[in-house]
Amino acid sequence: MGLCLLLSSCAAEPKREAPVAVNGVIDLSDWDFERDGPVKLIGDWKVHWGERLEPRSYTDWVADDRDFVWVPGLWPVIKREYLGGEPTSGLGMGTYELWIRLPPSQTRLVVQTAGV
Repeated sequence: MGLCLLLSSCAAEPKREAPVAVNGVIDLSDWDFERDGPVKLIGDWKVHWGERLEPRSYTDWVADDRDFVWVPGLWPVIKREYLGGEPTSGLGMGTYELWIRLPPSQTRLVVQTAGV
């Protein structure tokens, strides 16, 4: 007895392309998480090299182009780019910062990190 398998596809609406962070901000204000799914927080993140900052008020948030690095990225490359191309080791620390603009109806946000 043979087995017949029929595969078909539906013309489903393609998922939207997720936004990426630009200059330390990712705008998800028109993103529908139920319909569009989760978003990877990739793009330009602000980095405070050599600083461990505590949560604070960001009303005084000011940055220039040198303050941003592409995430995800390799730490030695990020560090070298941030330090103006100087040779670096893989050692160091810093605080990463990203503003996330959410839809007004969004009352919760869950951030899941990927293990290394």
